[in-house]
Amino acid sequence: MKRRLAPVLPLLLLALLVWKHRDGGETKDTGATASVQTAADTDPIAEFQAWLDERDPATLSAEEIAAAIPMADARRAQMAEWIQNDPRKAIEHAVSWSEYRALPEELRNHFERPFNATGSLEVVPNCGGGGNLSRIEIDGTSYSAALYGKRLGQGTKNVTPLHGIVLDRHAAVAETVLETLSPEDAAVHVSTPLGNPDATRDFATGEPLGENPVTALAGGKRYLFQTSATIDEMNAKLAELDVAPGPHGGSQLVFEAAKTLDGSSGIEWPPIVQQNTELASAWTETDKDVFFIRIDFPDLTGAEASQATLDAVLDGPVADSLDEISYGKTTIVASVSSAVIRMPANSSTYLSDYDALHDDAVAAYKAIYGQTSLSSYDIIGVHFKEIGFSWAGLASVGGTRQWIEGNTSSGVIIHEFGHNYGLRHASSWVVNNGTVVGAGALDNYGDPFDIMGDGPDPEGHFHMQGKSSLNWIEASQWVDANASGSGTRRIYRIDDPATTGTTRAVRVDKGASDHYWIGYRKAIPGNPYLPNGAYILWKMASEPRAVLLDMTPDTALNDDDFIDSALSVGRTYSDNAAGVHITPTGTGG
Repeated sequence: MKRRLAPVLPLLLLALLVWKHRDGGETKDTGATASVQTAADTDPIAEFQAWLDERDPATLSAEEIAAAIPMADARRAQMAEWIQNDPRKAIEHAVSWSEYRALPEELRNHFERPFNATGSLEVVPNCGGGGNLSRIEIDGTSYSAALYGKRLGQGTKNVTPLHGIVLDRHAAVAETVLETLSPEDAAVHVSTPLGNPDATRDFATGEPLGENPVTALAGGKRYLFQTSATIDEMNAKLAELDVAPGPHGGSQLVFEAAKTLDGSSGIEWPPIVQQNTELASAWTETDKDVFFIRIDFPDLTGAEASQATLDAVLDGPVADSLDEISYGKTTIVASVSSAVIRMPANSSTYLSDYDALHDDAVAAYKAIYGQTSLSSYDIIGVHFKEIGFSWAGLASVGGTRQWIEGNTSSGVIIHEFGHNYGLRHASSWVVNNGTVVGAGALDNYGDPFDIMGDGPDPEGHFHMQGKSSLNWIEASQWVDANASGSGTRRIYRIDDPATTGTTRAVRVDKGASDHYWIGYRKAIPGNPYLPNGAYILWKMASEPRAVLLDMTPDTALNDDDFIDSALSVGRTYSDNAAGVHITPTGTGG
């Protein structure tokens, strides 16, 4: 039976006064501090570099190399820490292609290695804590991956250009698609295959290269451009392609399309953008065929749930909720393995490698039922007893994999499918100074109304900015207040499918590419504030997710500041610095 919310159409009338006069009102302060390098931070890198600057790497004696190894190992330890915890800094301080090649073989093994290749990227939010458990695979080898910058907005891509550095089995992935090379590094790659359809023309624009072209790498190929500015412009466009949800498409489409061009006109962007949009829509707006493999272990036998029990949850409340949350645009059609598949290793083996658990489960299933037995499914899940992970479920963002440990909770599984469709966690912005967007910090699961945070099942619909990113709320169903100007807008609740075809959200420019998203949700049980106020999010340009704002920062109910976070009817929120004033004026049909 479908668990539908009452098909009524309450609405919220909002007066949004938007202008650009700035008079020093409340402004955003993310609480970030400038990076300060101490002597301890810089010594291992600086010490080795100073030593090397006084020598020619090509003529180092055996004694000099032996003396350099302890310094190289100290440097290596610093780089290993940065790769995992500060990938931007790691890449900024990494050896270049030419420097790496110049190192004697005996020293190279003590250094990070630059890479540029086509591979796969899997982004997995840590549902047992913060951050991501991302991985890349290049040249058949898997690495844990640390992302930063524009890459933080990207989800899983099955085929995508990647570059950065690797050390042991860890990678720092650069935020750009195209890697601009210095003349010295370009000389290293003079024999790397050229990707320009016409070797005399700029890859992006088709203009003649001129006398001093700039070289960049992408996907393991070399590309020539007139200037580095052209590369920067192209990188911005490529990043926009990569943030589209779903495992297909993204920046790789550009390089595939270039193979069919003659280079005279450069890249033809409109058909690529259209193709990317269609691939994203095919992922988020069609039903997903899902298969769950029930597994056990030599030291922990038996399934967590029967085939019938798990199937009933998946094809019942999970499928029904996804159908409702998406306004009928998508749901899942699930199947569950009849057999319990025995894993090749004991349960504890997988606690440090959730990726291997999924890989081994799929391999074991295929070994019994055939290599193509899972090829028709969009998403493959594994279901198993509790073995000690810190999470109840995991899933790849915009990807094809899911893990459920020790439960059959429809709320947990809906949350994980939210990741599969392309969503991050529903967070809140926590401040301690009585402001709304002052200095503060993200609370990863801090939205108590959204099931991607700490919201209830089935009432905790994904929020309006998230639904917009999946095109469940279409462009015609939300209003850009800056484009249309100040005025009064009528918006309908986001948590009822009967509001299809109506305006469900308003977006307001906050400045610096940040936005407010204003919506209305009413279905949360026992909450008297949401039916009488606006539900307001802040989408920061630097974050791939929007965060809930507390419009009553001086109150806390039941130790939760956000229970009464709605901006109630008759009250005005003002961001004077952004020239934004928001007043809910009433509710009614």
